Amino acid sequence: MKNILTCATILALLLIVASGALSCSQRGETGQTSAQFINRAYEQNIIDFDTRALYLTYSIYNAEALPPEYQSKVPMKDATPIILEIQRNWDKLSPATQQKISQYIQPLEKMNST
Repeated sequence: MKNILTCATILALLLIVASGALSCSQRGETGQTSAQFINRAYEQNIIDFDTRALYLTYSIYNAEALPPEYQSKVPMKDATPIILEIQRNWDKLSPATQQKISQYIQPLEKMNST
């Protein structure tokens, strides 16, 4: 009888640990940044170019605006490459996306050739 109780206790503890690990991974606590989640979704054609740019912007400036599946508690080390990429590709974004992003990131100034 004691062995059955011990096995049941161990099984219950394993289930608790497993559900806790699953809960952490669902909240983005897997060692990956929001940008990594977003880029993976883009590579898998889950989100389009405009959505990727918008979500990457949110990941830097307004993480709470991200859908939960792209939120992460892992901090980004350097947002500069993302900002520069968005600025370089500004003309590829739809006007609606440009408008949403422009409250955070401005397009690069075009040099006049005079």
